[in-house]
Amino acid sequence: MPPEKDFDNKRVVIAGGSSGIGLAVAEKVALQGAKVVIVSSNAERVQEGIKSIGGETQGQAVDVSDEKAVEKLFTKIGAFDHLVFTAGDSLQLHELPDTDLKQDQTRV
Repeated sequence: MPPEKDFDNKRVVIAGGSSGIGLAVAEKVALQGAKVVIVSSNAERVQEGIKSIGGETQGQAVDVSDEKAVEKLFTKIGAFDHLVFTAGDSLQLHELPDTDLKQDQTRV
């Protein structure tokens, strides 16, 4: 039975996507039609992940704890449909009710 195409033509960015759970998610959504961008601080693992997943997979080596580097990343990659964060670094978010989406779009 062929895989479902739930993510057909969706762009999915996966921070921590070069190994472990992140790589497994990247592989799964790629099989479901996603255009995957894996992000990791380890450039070698990014390249290995791209080869492993194949297709239109892209990757970027970025330290997600560096706010300026993350800002550059999202400027460079442009629009996407889903963001998955499995990186080992802690993700700093606001409480959901206190989140100002207009402000946070410029901070990513």
